[in-house]
Amino acid sequence: MAFVIGGVGRVAPGGRGGTRSVSRASGRFGGKHGLKRDVIVRASVEVETVAPTDEPTAFIAVTDTATKQLLMLKDSNGKDCLRVGVRQGGCSGLSYYMEFEESANIEKFDEVTEVSGMKIVCDMKSLMYMFGMTLDFSTDLVGGGFKFFNPKATSTCGCGQSFGV
Repeated sequence: MAFVIGGVGRVAPGGRGGTRSVSRASGRFGGKHGLKRDVIVRASVEVETVAPTDEPTAFIAVTDTATKQLLMLKDSNGKDCLRVGVRQGGCSGLSYYMEFEESANIEKFDEVTEVSGMKIVCDMKSLMYMFGMTLDFSTDLVGGGFKFFNPKATSTCGCGQSFGV
């Protein structure tokens, strides 16, 4: 009695493609009426090599209107990167923050992406909440300013500055 398992897997860049076959004896199992049988599990896996993409995935998307506003603020501020993150607080439990800082303050494990020549930095703790988020800017008279659109948020407060997951 043998089981054959087939599937498709992927190998990191630099790996080799092709078909791999693995067999392992798994010992004796009790069969019907207490008879013991050897069962061999065999897997045949087709492996495909995947090339890396040229563009890294940014942890945050920034709209054109937000980019223009950020570049204007950066120029008037004199600091060369924007740190974004999440802190405890706000009506819904977590709140966003943004602050300009010098590139010299970037930590070893910070995530860094670049938008129109400006570095956007996020610490590792905040990254799990920020990944996939969109930053927008609105010029509306009421409720204008930077807006965070977070697909991971399960609840938000009325002002949109805090959220819960």
